[in-house]
Amino acid sequence: MTQEDLHVLGKSFTESSTSSAGLVRKMKEQNKSLKNLTPHEGEKIFSGISSTQLKAAKKQALEEAQALLTINKILAESLLERENALTTETTTDAKSEIADPTRKKKILMIGYGNMGRPIAEGMVENFGDGMELTVVNPSPRELPAGVNYYSSVDGLPEGEKFDVVFVSVKPQIAPQVLPSYKEYMADGAIVVSIMAGTQIETIQQMLGENVRVVRTMPSICADVGKSPTGVATAKGDNFSEAESELVTKLIQSFGEVVPVEENRINAITAVAGSGPAYVCHVLESAAQALTKHCGLEYEEAKKLVLDTAIKGVRPSEQQPDVTRVREVLKNLEDKDSVANLIDKTVEAGKDANLATMGMIVDGILLRVKSAYITGAKKLEFSQEDAEKLVRGTMVGTAELAAAEGAKSLPALERSVVSLRGTTEAGLGKLKSAVNGRNIDEVLSETVQAAFDRAEELGNGLEFSVTRTLAQLSAAKPTTVNKAEVALSRLLEATTSKLLDEVTKEVGAATAFQLDAISQEKGGRG
Repeated sequence: MTQEDLHVLGKSFTESSTSSAGLVRKMKEQNKSLKNLTPHEGEKIFSGISSTQLKAAKKQALEEAQALLTINKILAESLLERENALTTETTTDAKSEIADPTRKKKILMIGYGNMGRPIAEGMVENFGDGMELTVVNPSPRELPAGVNYYSSVDGLPEGEKFDVVFVSVKPQIAPQVLPSYKEYMADGAIVVSIMAGTQIETIQQMLGENVRVVRTMPSICADVGKSPTGVATAKGDNFSEAESELVTKLIQSFGEVVPVEENRINAITAVAGSGPAYVCHVLESAAQALTKHCGLEYEEAKKLVLDTAIKGVRPSEQQPDVTRVREVLKNLEDKDSVANLIDKTVEAGKDANLATMGMIVDGILLRVKSAYITGAKKLEFSQEDAEKLVRGTMVGTAELAAAEGAKSLPALERSVVSLRGTTEAGLGKLKSAVNGRNIDEVLSETVQAAFDRAEELGNGLEFSVTRTLAQLSAAKPTTVNKAEVALSRLLEATTSKLLDEVTKEVGAATAFQLDAISQEKGGRG
């Protein structure tokens, strides 16, 4: 700006501005001219302004400058908000495609073990042509027709993206397996995990923060589509109504949805996950008692028990003796193990007609159900959720045992038990013959013991190492390789350290299983 420009600008200010407001207004009008003005040059502009005018103009200018700063701050924040909104809208658009009913769903199942098979079969039956299911598992294992199969992640087509991903692998191997699938996740993909003891945060570290994880806890009742399934999502993971309906429909293909907070998953495990083993023990005890005291063949007795558990008392031409039923069922209020209480109750009604015995069996199951619900409520489930979990577990287990080609009740019970697991802990209380506990106390202690063991496992060294491995998998390999190897060795060492203790238990466990098999064969005649 030349000296002449300064003189003209200063003169225009002096001549046209008789008030501070006018001075500031003039400054705004000349904003372009002032853009590159230095403070020293600016001083010459105002050489003709009086001190009073200068003071007032300065005050006004500072006030307006402050206001401008505030406006600019709000503007900047608003622009950032808009940028976030646009990002969210873009992501939401991508996510909404996942639930679009007109769009074929691309679903991936990682792992295809005992739980994976019934879940896959349920989805194929319920979704049919509305989905494209891909399974990655070392072996094909009786896949439903029309399912894509790959033995490893390396076989997946390059660039393939999946809308929904079911994770059904052992928690211990997840940190090594899941990170390889990151590139196959669609934007905002929904990951449904059935891994025991693996938290949502850990899964997100393995598969990427952009995925939304639904953590579930089904039971073996999924095999007949009757698994009461605890379902938890992370706080802040937003699902549209259509997406929620999609997830619900997927889970309903193998069971009933029971929404819970993630910290309640262990309680679901104690009541419903381990529940089929408790129910098998009760059903087998009733069948054995009928065989022992009522002269029924084992298969006939078993059918009576299973039918009653599924459908209630069967219609009969005989008239039941209701008064006798009430008297007999009082035996269930004694203090003993559940098996002994059932045996005493059946023995007390052994000379009753078939209709009366059917009502006695129904009464036994209803009393067990009531005690089971009491135990669930002590784990802070509502009456509604407790009933849903217990009813589903009892009916689902009975249907599973009644299915064509099903395992025997003792074998089905054993299939739920793992060494040092939640079910083993629960069954220990259920089968205990220690006197001084009524049926309500026995069932409450059963689910509490299973819950306590689930909490111990979740806080144990093995799962801590697994979580740490997941965190390392999410970091740069070059910076964590040595640490990852060290932790893997630590996990192996921890497992090895337990071997001596486990070996000591194998003899007792084997004897228990042989005894159960022997009883099973004896019961079948």
